[in-house]
Parts: sequence; C-alpha cells; structure tokens
Amino acid sequence: MGAWLTVVVDGGSQPGSQNKSFAKQGYGLRLRFQEPLKPKLLLERFMGKRDEWIAKYAEDLKNKCGMDPDMDLLTKVTIGCGPSIYNADAQTVSAGDTAELNTVKDNFLIKKLGLPDDEHLMGGIQKVIETYGRSERNKYRAVVYYMLVKHFGKESVYG
Repeated sequence: MGAWLTVVVDGGSQPGSQNKSFAKQGYGLRLRFQEPLKPKLLLERFMGKRDEWIAKYAEDLKNKCGMDPDMDLLTKVTIGCGPSIYNADAQTVSAGDTAELNTVKDNFLIKKLGLPDDEHLMGGIQKVIETYGRSERNKYRAVVYYMLVKHFGKESVYG
C-alpha cells in the first residue's frame, strides 16, 4: 500500500485525469507513491533546482555586481519570476533589445512594483545593466529584478 500526497494546483485540475496514479479531487490532485513518503526528500527534489539558481544569482550579485545580497529578498524576487528561471531564453535579459527592456519597464517596474511611468524608469534599468556589466552575456532576470527593486527602494512589495 503506497502513501498519498494531495497537491493543490492553481486553476484546478484537468477533467478526466482519473486513473491509478492520479485522482481528481477538488482543485488538486492526489499522487500515489509506491514507496513510503519521505517529506524531506520530496521537498529536496522539488526545491533543489530553485535553490541552486538562487545560489547562482547570489554569486552573480557578489562577484559581478559587487553587492552583498539580501537572501530573503532574492528568494522572493526569484519566486516572483516563476517558471521563467528554468527556461534558457526567458531567464536572461537582453540589454541590447529595446523591446525587452520596455517589457521589463512595463511588466515589472510599472505593474509589479507600482512605479509611475516616466523617464527615470529606463534610466534605472540602464544603471542596473551597467552595474551588472554591459559585456556580461548572461544577465539573469532574477538578478536584474533584484537590483531594480533595490535601486528603486521597493523592497516593501516583497515584504
């Protein structure tokens, strides 16, 4: 007899997803494991990759940006980036692409941080890009967002 774990998935479960392994249950799924459930090991499997990326971002902040990161804030900013941190294209910001920088301004600075739309926003983005190093090929989105939060003093958004 295996152990059961109930996982709640935002947005509900897929209709008809009922078989031996998955059972529709409200807005979640019940997963059945053949071996005894070890919560710590399970948590390490799901959390490990994100923690590895957060460590990489902290290293970038220290070595490339000369900053001592607030790990709690960095973790919250990284979580806020969602699954984009696992996608090779989406996890970086192209400093040479004006459209992408405008997207950072519109979707992150204005919508997420609640800053008013004016000329100093793009100036802040450029300052962060300079701090990261314009020649640095991989400018990680979570690192750029972290530095923007610090630059504009909007740590309270992640409070």
